[in-house]
Amino acid sequence: MTGLIILAAAFVFILVMTVIGGTHTLYTLLAILVGLAFLLGGLLRRR
Repeated sequence: MTGLIILAAAFVFILVMTVIGGTHTLYTLLAILVGLAFLLGGLLRRR
């Protein structure tokens, strides 16, 4: 669940930055990677 929230927040941040015209930083990629890691961990733990 945590991973899903982090991923959603990262995608919203990307959309907002795209509209504003800002740059996507390394932190955005890190947030997505962390979110995916949590998501995968949660899915694997559920099985």
